[in-house]
Amino acid sequence: MAVTHQCPGGRLRRGGHESAVGSGQGGIELFFRVLKQGCQIERLRLMTAPRLLNALAIYLIIAWRSHPLTMMGRAYPEASGEVVFAPREWQTIYTMQFHSRPPALPPPLRDVVRALAQLGGFLARTGDGEPGLKAIWQGYQRVHDFLYAIETHLAINAS
Repeated sequence: MAVTHQCPGGRLRRGGHESAVGSGQGGIELFFRVLKQGCQIERLRLMTAPRLLNALAIYLIIAWRSHPLTMMGRAYPEASGEVVFAPREWQTIYTMQFHSRPPALPPPLRDVVRALAQLGGFLARTGDGEPGLKAIWQGYQRVHDFLYAIETHLAINAS
C-alpha cells in the first residue's frame, strides 16, 4: 500500500511494506500512525514542497524516537531504563510520576515506559495491557516540558 501526499509542486509518493512487530501490526503502520496521530501531520497546510520536506524531517525524528520506545518497552522489559533514556529523563519521569526521589539505580525499562505513558494519560489498570504510541508520545512531550522548566529554574537561580 502506498501513501501519497499532494503538494502544489507535484506529488510526493512513499511506498510502505509490512513487517511483523510485537502486537501483529506492521512496523511501518505504527510509524505512520505516530506521524498521523501524534504529530498530526495531516493538519499541516504547507504551500511548498520544501516546507513540507522540512516539516517531515522534524516529524520523522519524533516518530523515530516514539516508535522504538514503545517496541523496546515491550521486547526488553527487564533491561535497564538507561538503555533508552538519559539519566535526567528517567529521573524526571520517576519524580513526576511517583512524587518521590528517583532510586540510585534506574528501574527496568518496562516500568519507565509505563510511567512515561502514565504521564501521557495511560491509566495502567489491571487489564489495560501495554501502553500505546499515543500515550507514550504525549508523556514524552510532557517530560520535555518538565525538563525545560527544571533547567530554566536552575539557570535562573544559579547565581
